[in-house]
Amino acid sequence: MKAVNIFLTIVILGVGFSSCSKDDKDDSSSHQVVLSETQKTHLVNLYEEEKLAHDLYTEFYATHGYTPFSHHIEAEAKHMALVDEVLTLYGISRPTLGFGLFENEGYQKNYNEWLAKGVSDSVHSCYIAAYIEEMDILDLMESIQLAETTEIKDLYETLKSGSENHLRAYNKFLKMEFNIDYTPQLMSQELFDKIISEGGSGHGGGK
Repeated sequence: MKAVNIFLTIVILGVGFSSCSKDDKDDSSSHQVVLSETQKTHLVNLYEEEKLAHDLYTEFYATHGYTPFSHHIEAEAKHMALVDEVLTLYGISRPTLGFGLFENEGYQKNYNEWLAKGVSDSVHSCYIAAYIEEMDILDLMESIQLAETTEIKDLYETLKSGSENHLRAYNKFLKMEFNIDYTPQLMSQELFDKIISEGGSGHGGGK
């Protein structure tokens, strides 16, 4: 970022005589790109998706005490911070509502419904968590193809990898804790099997 600021200062002072050349355009940082409204909206929604997982996992851990929820609370907080960095980079305001509150009405509805079901049934809490991770993975797979800058694409790739780790963890935990063979709720069995086979610890331990 410091190097970019120096470059811009040089151009403004008139030292860069070929400021209108093709080379100068290529050297410009991608955060100077004007994002489409669709891309901006998706980034804002993505922040709330990560917050949805964070807030639910916090409540589920407080109720059931399962280790995967504990690990993933921290991970989702980091994911929120990563999205916030990109929002800030492009001058986009992020939602600022408190714990358990969402600007997106759909997320608010999901939070309320999933919270009630998850705290009342331990197995259901794990299924809800796995559903959220499947949802995120599918969304990010599509979003990667539509990302408008390198920074945004890198963000999506990072979050997708995180969600895959989490899905593996819940799959493993359901088997270890409840002897349940998890069946994907949103994605194809083929995609699910591929993700599971890629390994990674995923923090699937019990209490």
